Amino acid sequence: MMTNEEAQKENIRNQFIEDFYNGNCRYKHMPEELSDDYDIALMVVESNPLELENFIQEFKNSFSICQVALQRDGRALEYVGDELIENLEILTTAIYSNIQALYFVPEKMLKNEEILNLLEESINDLEFQKLFPDLYNEALYRK
Repeated sequence: MMTNEEAQKENIRNQFIEDFYNGNCRYKHMPEELSDDYDIALMVVESNPLELENFIQEFKNSFSICQVALQRDGRALEYVGDELIENLEILTTAIYSNIQALYFVPEKMLKNEEILNLLEESINDLEFQKLFPDLYNEALYRK
């Protein structure tokens, strides 16, 4: 059986979920007692990936939470934690999702062979050409 405290937290959680899905609140308005709730964090990034900015550090370093956020919007890479920011799978997901993720790729990772191969596949992307001319030329002329 639930304690009063557990029941109260469950009510707060259910109310937040309902309000969130109805568009009546955002993650940053979330009650403090839910800040470490993994399922809530996952629910939030599925619909609003840039909310990753407001997550606790543990979630910014959670592979699965970041992967979901980046699949939806690669620009969420800006908020990925230090433990994951050089992870190739994370970076690849972000770049595939939105070429603007390149703004947030660590400089040394832009020299990585897998990242360069990925960029080479993106040379027909006009946004890539326009926003990142130096990287574009490097990808275009690397062979």
